[in-house]
Amino acid sequence: MAELNGAPEPGFYSRALRRGWPMVVASLLLGLAAGAAMLSQLPQSYASTSSVLVTSTGAQETAAVGSRTVGGSVNLDTEAQLLRSADVVGRVLTKLQPRVDPATISDQVSVSVPANTTVLEVRFTADTPELARDGAEAFAAAYLASRREMAKESLEREATSIRDQLEASQEEQRLLRAGIDDDDGQVTRARLQSAAATSAALAEALVQVESSVVTPGRVINEAPLPSSAASPSTVTVLGSAGALGLLLGLGLAVRAERVHPRLLDDDDVRRELRLPVLARLPLEAEPGGVAHPRSDEGLALAQIAHRLGEFDASLVLVVPVSGTAAATHVATNLAWRRARSGSAARLVTEHGPPALDVALEESAASPGLRTGIFRGKGGTVVAAPLDVADLGGDPENLHDLADGTALTFLAAIPGSGLLHLAAHDDVPCLLVVDPGVDHALAARHQVRRVHELGGMVTGVVLASQPGRRRRRMRKHARTGSGPDDGRLPGWRDRKGRDDRPRSTGRDTPLAAAFSPRPPAARPGQAP
Repeated sequence: MAELNGAPEPGFYSRALRRGWPMVVASLLLGLAAGAAMLSQLPQSYASTSSVLVTSTGAQETAAVGSRTVGGSVNLDTEAQLLRSADVVGRVLTKLQPRVDPATISDQVSVSVPANTTVLEVRFTADTPELARDGAEAFAAAYLASRREMAKESLEREATSIRDQLEASQEEQRLLRAGIDDDDGQVTRARLQSAAATSAALAEALVQVESSVVTPGRVINEAPLPSSAASPSTVTVLGSAGALGLLLGLGLAVRAERVHPRLLDDDDVRRELRLPVLARLPLEAEPGGVAHPRSDEGLALAQIAHRLGEFDASLVLVVPVSGTAAATHVATNLAWRRARSGSAARLVTEHGPPALDVALEESAASPGLRTGIFRGKGGTVVAAPLDVADLGGDPENLHDLADGTALTFLAAIPGSGLLHLAAHDDVPCLLVVDPGVDHALAARHQVRRVHELGGMVTGVVLASQPGRRRRRMRKHARTGSGPDDGRLPGWRDRKGRDDRPRSTGRDTPLAAAFSPRPPAARPGQAP
């Protein structure tokens, strides 16, 4: 039995995944459904990207250095900031209003620079594909127009400065020519030549500036019309929701196996209950009916009967974990097999008659007690009469049956007040477990009750029923009723108080009546 605060035993997680895969799959599908619902409710946004090749506005060239591109007059980090400047944003607003919001338009555009290139990737996000395309194109065009005007203004300022310098140089030449006769002619001529050379250089520079062609760059990739939404991403949302659902399913499967382990096979019983499995009954017959001796169920019952032969007792207690149908079925077949072999046997059910073709009559001395004799017919004929009794939900009716002449098979109900009968060492107590229905916690609780009363559970019988009959057994396990009785056990009054009869233990006449029989005297030995 795995402790909750201890490390799980080897194979725990593989067993939890193997048994909890329906829960894992259901959680995965639930997560995908939740992701799809979330995807349908989230607002969609579209993005389009325009590529702008940035060139120098003059004759200077740029060079790629590392992962960024710099040059004498081009710095793409600066250009990326200029693309989101107030001048560019104002030009875009003039073109796109009222389709865009001035308060959020700066957040809708982003700029990236691919490594080792002089290209700006202008990405614009909007609510519609058309606006995303138009916004990217508008920002690219506005950036190039702004850069062209800034370059023209810079060239114009440079040309004005050269003109002013040229006029000053020409004025200097006139003054020197006027005073060439008044002073030392050689010095004046030298200064005049220098001023003429300066004027010639300035004139050449002015021609170059005035003839310069502004090249701010060009759009190399037009912004396309988006065919699908950029966000939310279908793969991301569904993948995240599916992953969360998968983790939830795995957690639930591990928790179910950890907190509420199920008893499905022999290994589970030995691990969780520390008890041997006497047999596995496929329950091929109807619940409570008689199984053919040569069937798989009949052979399994023969194993149980052989194990019970090791005990010299007048009572065999069959205790279910959660329902009475399987326990009644096991007790009925064990009693029938004993009667069929010619030995005296009695079948006692605590709540609800067995599914045998026998007429039960009410007892005048004990209200609720019904008794009868089953002799069978056809394939169910018994060599010795089988006494059948139904206690009618009153354990005290067992007093009238305690004559000790026949081996009694008692089919108890969950929470039965007759568990004290198992306090004798020689009284076999069979725990009937319905695989897939009964949990280890409930089974351990039943075993603990028997141990607290001084008894010992002999072994476990796994009684599983496939198909339609298994669903019927599940119903009986939930309701605690017999196969032919839909009533709940009568251990509660109308106010919900426990009114079951109390037993005083093994010293009562009821317990003494089912005390182990003394061993038979051997030949030549005094009784």
